[in-house]
Amino acid sequence: MAMSATAVSKPPSKRQVETDLCRYDHARMEPSQGLMPGLYTPLPSGPRSNRLVTYRYDSGVVVEHRCYEAFGADDLRLHLAILAMRGGKCRQLTTEPGTETGSFLRSALQLRGEAAEQDTVTVRCSYHELAGVIGLSSGGGGGGNTWRLLHRGLARGAADLITLLRERPQTKRYDAISAGTAMSFCMEAATGLIAVALHPLLAHALLDPEAPYRRIDLREMRALGSDVACILHTYLSAWLRPGESQVVGVDTLAGHVYGGPGSYPGEVRCRRFQIRQALESIDSLSNWKIGPAPDAKSGGQQVQITRRRQTK
Repeated sequence: MAMSATAVSKPPSKRQVETDLCRYDHARMEPSQGLMPGLYTPLPSGPRSNRLVTYRYDSGVVVEHRCYEAFGADDLRLHLAILAMRGGKCRQLTTEPGTETGSFLRSALQLRGEAAEQDTVTVRCSYHELAGVIGLSSGGGGGGNTWRLLHRGLARGAADLITLLRERPQTKRYDAISAGTAMSFCMEAATGLIAVALHPLLAHALLDPEAPYRRIDLREMRALGSDVACILHTYLSAWLRPGESQVVGVDTLAGHVYGGPGSYPGEVRCRRFQIRQALESIDSLSNWKIGPAPDAKSGGQQVQITRRRQTK
């Protein structure tokens, strides 16, 4: 979906950016979005292939993402930043929008089935604010490049088709419950702000205080340098509640970050090395403790991960 050509809003001051970073310190993420293996993966530069990934709930409902272009760590950071702006910049979008922008965004989501009858949300912000929450620079000579990166990321999200499927009892067939794109977006000509609408599944944690969600700390995410560490941190945050500790294999973590442990020995070794480097980065954060598993029989391929309770 193309963004209209308008004057871009004035870049915020350094003080305003620092204020926004403090205000938008965490995102409420729908559980399947954080737990789905291979939804976000480290990607090389260049063209991106399409991708199909799924996640199955215990209830038998399957969430399916059909990405026209694969999501990378840059998309993960963008999606978390949008989810974090749930305060004054987030508004409910009902099935009968009262504005032209709302009607356009709702229509562009292409919601079908149960999703067509569900409310969702819109987030309105400047691209400078969005870049600031992610941790990107939007000032100086790099502002145009940042705008293009955000635009492409939003376009990839708008091309991601989310389908919810329910398994028929005692069969291997599935019935579609609902479908729609992960997001839609436009730029408001009058204000120069970006308006983003989310699929109702992704917006549920923002609308309903009782809805299940996973808390992703954006302050921790911004402190991590590599794409692998960013993706792994999101998975671990979705998997472990504060105060929980688990033992897990390095290859299992590679499967979540890359979509699989590797196809040949060299790739397996490379992914193990990168996962271990990412674990070291996460271990440096105050709310995490990562070390070798107590069981010596693991051969060094298992680690114990503890997510400490949030410190002030």
